[in-house]
Amino acid sequence: MLSVVALSAAVGLLVSVADIGVWGVAVILSLYAGERVLYPFLSEILHNSACDEQRATILSVASFFKALPYVALAPIIGALNTYGKLDYFLVVWPVLIIAALLFYLSQAKQNENPARDPLL
Repeated sequence: MLSVVALSAAVGLLVSVADIGVWGVAVILSLYAGERVLYPFLSEILHNSACDEQRATILSVASFFKALPYVALAPIIGALNTYGKLDYFLVVWPVLIIAALLFYLSQAKQNENPARDPLL
């Protein structure tokens, strides 16, 4: 699920570099849909992983961390848009998403194969 959401976000941002007119609504909807699909999965994982005494705190901190990238990126995106350079963000951010996804998948695959574990 994480891979599908990450790839759809990356593709949506890359597609929005082009002059797509009304089809930009589809890009925005795909980004919102990805967030709405991913949030319940992450909440459930955190809910099941946290002990009862710390569950509320962990979910609260996770909610804070969810909003943090928007707070950090908003001034950057605003400045790029003001100077007509928003395309830089729309290309660089998908590259970072794909790099993070590839790193995650490589780590997940490495953890899946205990024969590659240097401690064994």
